[in-house]
Amino acid sequence: MAGYITMKQWGINGIKGRHDPIINEKIYYAIYEKASSKERKANLSNLEEHFPLRGFIRCSGCGHNLTANFSTSKSKKKYAYYRCNNSECSVSSKNIPKNNIESDFISFLQKYSLKKKIIPITRDIVLELHNKKERLLRTTQEKTIKEIKEEENNMSNQLILLGKDKFQKLHADIQKNAEKSKFKINSLKNKLNKIKDSKIDFTELFSRVSDILCNLDIEWSKGSLQSKRMIQKLLFPQNISYEKGVGFGTPKISFPFFVLEEQNDQSDTMVELRGIEPLTSTLPA
Repeated sequence: MAGYITMKQWGINGIKGRHDPIINEKIYYAIYEKASSKERKANLSNLEEHFPLRGFIRCSGCGHNLTANFSTSKSKKKYAYYRCNNSECSVSSKNIPKNNIESDFISFLQKYSLKKKIIPITRDIVLELHNKKERLLRTTQEKTIKEIKEEENNMSNQLILLGKDKFQKLHADIQKNAEKSKFKINSLKNKLNKIKDSKIDFTELFSRVSDILCNLDIEWSKGSLQSKRMIQKLLFPQNISYEKGVGFGTPKISFPFFVLEEQNDQSDTMVELRGIEPLTSTLPA
């Protein structure tokens, strides 16, 4: 009907107005999602997927973090290498085959994998982390629900203004603001659903953590890039050095693992740990 706004997607039927929609919903939503995302460049992402130890391993000669790249031979065959790019480094052989260093790292992780009889000691640490995560999710959920209600009220007020003749000159801006509110509401509702889906039962969580702690090498070798990085951060609070042909140097390991490793070595005389506050900053939240 001429002079009225009908928008079924908002549940609006016959509100008086005198302008065409400013932007298509589908187009706006695509732009909104694109603008709010934080996509990384494809080439960098691919490098990280192929070289999970890139930026984590230090050169034993100069202390610089190793980078990585593919080298193409005359026959067009590609070879994967980690390398030190420091021109002042004393190490002459810069390239380390990807398979060599990653195989050494997997073997290195075997040393720190826990024996199953040690696992009960870790329960309090995992429980603390679980409770911390639950509190964070609960706070985020409450905040998101509040933001949704605020945006719904804002959109409702904008739509009321659309039906008033005295605001006809501002209809374009009012509708644009209403559309922004609608798509922000959709985004917040998606966020709320993800929060609900991310909750996990403690028993299930503890079982999964136990599998990881007892099989660090296997979990790292078969895991995603995110899982690999998690294990690296979990175990080593600082980057570790590597010397070609020799292997990894003695690393600094996170405090919980330092304590647990001591118990691992004393598996025949288990001592229950009491009064030791876990340093959770090095563990995944």
